[in-house]
This record gives sequence, structure tokens and C-alpha cells, in this order.
Amino acid sequence: MITFDTPFDDAAQDAANLQIPFVGPDSRRGVRLVGAYLGTKLRPNSEVGIIEGPANDRNAQQRTLGFRQAMDAAGMRIASVDAGDWSTASGKSIAVQMLAAHPAIAGMMCANDNIAIGAIDAIRIAGKKGRLLVTGYNDIDAVQPMLEDGRLLATVEQFGAQQAVFGVDVAVKALLERRRQRDLSPFMETPVPVVVKGAPKASRG
Repeated sequence: MITFDTPFDDAAQDAANLQIPFVGPDSRRGVRLVGAYLGTKLRPNSEVGIIEGPANDRNAQQRTLGFRQAMDAAGMRIASVDAGDWSTASGKSIAVQMLAAHPAIAGMMCANDNIAIGAIDAIRIAGKKGRLLVTGYNDIDAVQPMLEDGRLLATVEQFGAQQAVFGVDVAVKALLERRRQRDLSPFMETPVPVVVKGAPKASRG
């Protein structure tokens, strides 16, 4: 057995005395990379905000941790953190409130691209277009025009459509090599490149 996209909970595996290999992206690393890129575009000690995914979601938690690490390393101040539900509507609603409460925010990390789309609309409504940098995650088709015109600074490609393929490839290789589950690495990481303006879709990763 292997898992892909999202690993089983470590504590649950320990309790069951199991090690189930995971094939997929390191969400914390992906956001740490895009956060580091954002940090190069902001003045030191700038205020930033985080719009998370659901608070109980592992991927959302890892992305927030990665962004905090990147902002600490870049010398930025996290002014506000709030949890969304992966949707555009939640991104917009939270960003409106965040900008009203913290008008000096200069950068915003959104836990996925849908949230980022909502935040970008909130920035437009607040009259801050071009004055606040936003990052997303997933590199969905809908954000490509936003990357090109600067509304979205950067996103992360985690090859979501290929996660099952990565997992099946590992499983087939293990079967052919007659390797047992416990002989496999517990974490086989897949790529998480940062995507910025001008990156050709076909050549990413």
C-alpha cells in the first residue's frame, strides 16, 4: 500500500504500528519557496497576511508553517492569519476583513489559487491593485492571466493531475522489483516549482 497527494497521519500510523509510504509534494517546502520569492519583493519588516485552508487540513497546516518560516527568514511581520475553505468566496471575504483591519499589509499568502482569486478581487475593491503582492498555490489555469498582468505574483505547481500517476509508477516499480512496503522510503517527494510571470506552462517542472 502507498498513498499519494496527502499522507496518512503520523500518529495514527505509529498507533497501528504501520509505515505507509507517501508519494507526493512537500506542501511546506512549496510554500516556503514561494514565500522566499515574495520576501525578495517586499521591504524588510513589511506586514503580511495569511489566508489558510481549513484549520484541520494537513496540507493547509503545512503551507502555513512553510510561509511562517519564509517570512521569519525574510524579516517580515505576519499581521494576520485566518482560515478559509479553499474557495474563492472565502478568500474574498477574509481578504476584505483583513485589509480593513490591517491596511498596511503589503503581501498576502493564499493557501490555494482559488483563495488567491478571491483575495485579488478584494484588493481591487479596496483600491489597492498594484500595491499588494499575492501568492497562491496549485497553478490552476484560471490564474494564468493574473500571473501575466501582475495581479498574482507567484504560485506553486504541484502537478495535482499527475499525483496518481506518480503513485502508480512507484507501486509498479516496487512490484517488479519485489520490494515490500516496509522496504520503501516513507516519503518520496514530487516536484513543487515556483511559477512566476512568463513561465511556459508546457515546460514547468
